Amino acid sequence: MKCFYTNWMAHKDKGKAASLRAAQLSLLQGDTTAAGTTTRSTAKLARAVDGKPFTPEPHRPFAHPYYWAPFILFGNWK
Repeated sequence: MKCFYTNWMAHKDKGKAASLRAAQLSLLQGDTTAAGTTTRSTAKLARAVDGKPFTPEPHRPFAHPYYWAPFILFGNWK
């Protein structure tokens, strides 16, 4: 969320959707961290879905959709 608001305040002309996308991509690509979050809960989630354990990459520990997918926009996206 910090990354989203930082992007949005710096580039309000691009809109909230672009800021949310940038924040999600930064988590996916490993450019930022999710403060106070561990990958342990993600491993449990991934194992329950496809039967295989989730092993996060060291340089992209928050690439699993568990971390970036829950954030959505509704209402005025501008």
